[in-house]
Amino acid sequence: MVGNTKRFCFISVLTAISLLFCVSCDMEVGTFARVTDDALQDGTLVMVYMAGANNLTQEIVWNLNDMEYGLYNADNATKLNLHVVALCDQLDPDVDDYYGQESTWSGTRLYEIQPDPFSETTVSANLGSTLIKSASSSLGTWRTSSEQEEDMGNIETLKKFIYWAREAYPYCSKQVLILWDHGAGISSTYSYTDSNSSSVRNVCVDDETAGETDSFETTLYIDEIQQLLETIYSEDDKLEMIGFDACYMGLYEVAYEFRNVAKYMAASPASETGGWAYDYIFAQSDTCSSGKNFAVNVVDGYYQKYHTYTAYADNMTAFDLSYISTLKTEIDELADTLYTWIVEGNVNDRANTIRDGIKSDAVFMTASVTATSIYKYYPYYELGSMLDYFAGSTSSAQDFGTTVQTQVSAVKSVLQNVVLKAWLSENYGSKYAENLAYGVGIFCASEKYSYDSNYGFYTDSAYTEAGVLGYGGIDAANYGTVSGRTDTWREFIQYIYGGSTSGI
Repeated sequence: MVGNTKRFCFISVLTAISLLFCVSCDMEVGTFARVTDDALQDGTLVMVYMAGANNLTQEIVWNLNDMEYGLYNADNATKLNLHVVALCDQLDPDVDDYYGQESTWSGTRLYEIQPDPFSETTVSANLGSTLIKSASSSLGTWRTSSEQEEDMGNIETLKKFIYWAREAYPYCSKQVLILWDHGAGISSTYSYTDSNSSSVRNVCVDDETAGETDSFETTLYIDEIQQLLETIYSEDDKLEMIGFDACYMGLYEVAYEFRNVAKYMAASPASETGGWAYDYIFAQSDTCSSGKNFAVNVVDGYYQKYHTYTAYADNMTAFDLSYISTLKTEIDELADTLYTWIVEGNVNDRANTIRDGIKSDAVFMTASVTATSIYKYYPYYELGSMLDYFAGSTSSAQDFGTTVQTQVSAVKSVLQNVVLKAWLSENYGSKYAENLAYGVGIFCASEKYSYDSNYGFYTDSAYTEAGVLGYGGIDAANYGTVSGRTDTWREFIQYIYGGSTSGI
């Protein structure tokens, strides 16, 4: 379908064709729709990878309408320079009964988002955006029909989408990648028969594929996403922003993984009530100017959309990834100061003190969930509240000594630079401000489960079908190199919860 708001600039059509000839699309497709002399000078490309072949099928159309409405309300400069493409997978109608949801199409669609006056409150399945019928890149032709089915849990699909988008919009020097779906941070199981399987994958699960095979290739894992992006982007040519419109992705470990390929990140460290407020984000005049502004607008839009929903527990954080390596250094140093505090006294008592204090005083990032088994799948705490406990400023305050307190201050100082802006709902501390030392999740085990058998995903080894719970290779989880100390957070958590000194 061709949106009725499609805008051509006939003066620049020949220039556009010469730049975009490598993309094999029909002439009416969106690749040519918004190329003007002004846009050719610079632009921002937003690539939205929407894995909705699960119980989020209906939300695909809602969020696409929000994107259209945001562009509709944007100023002329933003309309010229903000280019949004979305690869959108829905459940096949034949399997809709699995979730009781109605699909708008049967396969996977590729859209260039166009301004349209329909907002989410007046959802129309007749989208105003341009449906791209075929697409090619330097990798070859990868789309030959408008509803060609794609396996969104296969990293090759993401690769083809990014290559196509970058080559189709070469005048966009600033690029943003958004991964849209369920998320589980660094926690994952791969068994489709697991009752929680659709919500405990890293990110972007394709339940249609998972229904056919019990395989790792039904979801995208953090490390394989990083590996792909590092073949496309570099220290000198980074994504302006990487975003996760998915639950539990706003973790320190996730942010650290993308330090070399993106300048900024936006994600929630806990659950999300619904999709991002794209109608707000795309309507802001500064969204195009930098990944920083884009990320902050994600937080502001999410706050405006959901802060009155008191029944839900929500968070959203904008990260500056230029500080994330320093944050890891300080967190790892804190790990060793805490380890030293333990071994200088009664080891069992002091280890119990830390475990009990984290559980009672730090904010568990699934505050809206009461099931005890949730620890197994989402073992994350809010870092700032955990630091408050170690600083002795919470209800179960302990005297950890000046060395620990000094290191806590060092971590908080860097954390305030990492967090550009964050919103934490009342279940997580009722905070909404810039440069907070709050709003970042971090892995922490629980005594309810043994470390070795239930936290294998937090590992520096690659996954195996018969081995750990999920895909390894999380950079922040690598062992340190200094013998005789816990020189990483992973080693410290493994020590106090698993009793293992491997790597120490």
